[in-house]
Amino acid sequence: MSPQRAQIIDLQAAYPCPCGRRGRLSPITLTEAFGCDDCQQIFVAKQAGQRLAPLASHAPESRMWYWTGQQWQLDRALLKRQYLLLGMTLLAISLPLVILAWTYFPNSIRSLFRLLAVMVLMLSILFGVWLAFRH
Repeated sequence: MSPQRAQIIDLQAAYPCPCGRRGRLSPITLTEAFGCDDCQQIFVAKQAGQRLAPLASHAPESRMWYWTGQQWQLDRALLKRQYLLLGMTLLAISLPLVILAWTYFPNSIRSLFRLLAVMVLMLSILFGVWLAFRH
């Protein structure tokens, strides 16, 4: 999390839109939701009122923001988990393929393929780590 602490979102207050536009979030009566007057997006309070997330999202885990008292900050912990999962999936897919191909190639091509296999594994590991911990 950022050095700035997350504050509980007041469900009766208006806030700027976290999407970076000029819109304002206004509370929707009798709900824990906010509507933006510019982008027409609806956001809901989650995690005991400490995070804000878009209501309609096609992603299984959408973006979330937290309020610092002055501005919205993107919750990067959620993104790190998503990218780490992606990196581990790439590794889990590439490793069995490399092992299968390694055992079935003829001896003349095997040394070239070993170098290529090691490079693919290293790149997929580096890509997963980079995705997980980039800012």
